[in-house]
Amino acid sequence: MGIYDSVSNVIRHFGCRLGAASLLGVLVLALTGCGAFPAPGYSEKTGAEVMMDTYMTFSIKARPGENADSLYDSIVDKGRFLEKDLISGYIEGSELSRINESAGKAEGYPLSGEMEEYLTDCLEISEKSGGAFDISLGALIELWNLEDAIKNETRDYIPPADEEISDCLKSCGYEKIRIEDHRIFIPEGMRLELGAVGKGILLDSAGEEVSKISSGILAAGGSIRTIGYKPGGGKWNIAVRDPFDTGEIAESVGLLGDYFVSTSGDYERFIKADDKKYHHIFDPKTGYPADSGLTSVTVVMKAEEGSGLLSDALSTAIFVLGENEGRVLANEYGVYVIMIRDDGKIVRYGELR
Repeated sequence: MGIYDSVSNVIRHFGCRLGAASLLGVLVLALTGCGAFPAPGYSEKTGAEVMMDTYMTFSIKARPGENADSLYDSIVDKGRFLEKDLISGYIEGSELSRINESAGKAEGYPLSGEMEEYLTDCLEISEKSGGAFDISLGALIELWNLEDAIKNETRDYIPPADEEISDCLKSCGYEKIRIEDHRIFIPEGMRLELGAVGKGILLDSAGEEVSKISSGILAAGGSIRTIGYKPGGGKWNIAVRDPFDTGEIAESVGLLGDYFVSTSGDYERFIKADDKKYHHIFDPKTGYPADSGLTSVTVVMKAEEGSGLLSDALSTAIFVLGENEGRVLANEYGVYVIMIRDDGKIVRYGELR
């Protein structure tokens, strides 16, 4: 099989090898054509991994002289290092866990170069989004405990009380984070959480190998990186799920080259209690799941003009801000956005370059 054929039960076949890799909010549609084989001098590799609590698929065709197996392994190794050693707040000994353990300490915590760059970028986006994107909500996320409830399919979930949320918000707020002389200082009770940008960071780390890849798709949950052109030439067809019928497609975009695509939505990771839906994207101002009139936001940007971290953060921020303020933020960064309202209407904004 070619690199864009089935790697698991999420790939569907339609006649001449039409694969649709199902992700959070997006579908990767790759038409390879019947009987396609690697060109001489090219090697290919496709695989599926579970990292960052997410199903991921990586499909690459290496340039002549490069080895696809080695490139694939390098991408996976980078991802596992990021999760285990740097950005997971739930793995003991990771840098983020140690930062959270330093909360309230006068000496703060000495940052690695990579982590300082990630956190600085996150704080800049927080500032520009008016706090709609905020990495300081770890304690709030733990208070709601939605992820465990969703995984365990809890039937009697009880959301936290208003007083608990209000009290928890006192220890949150990106503006309380200080980075100085390569050290970070966070107040007592604050916990940083990078889950909203972790997959984008992984796709950024893979960028070191992109020059060695002729074409490929790196798909990490709701975050995608396209490289080059699809087999046989032409654009990658990236489709956005219909949030009201996740087996259907609401919209699609054709991309040629190195792009990041990130989707944030309220329709896959949620739980219902007393006939009310509680999803995992929180509004930092209220402490409750965001209620902005949007059910899905997809951000598309050229890799040379941004990053996977930025793409991820913007999809979250725009989801929280809603359509009107979201347009302002999208315009500031010059990205193309597909917003799906709660009423099902699709709103497109920006230029797809």
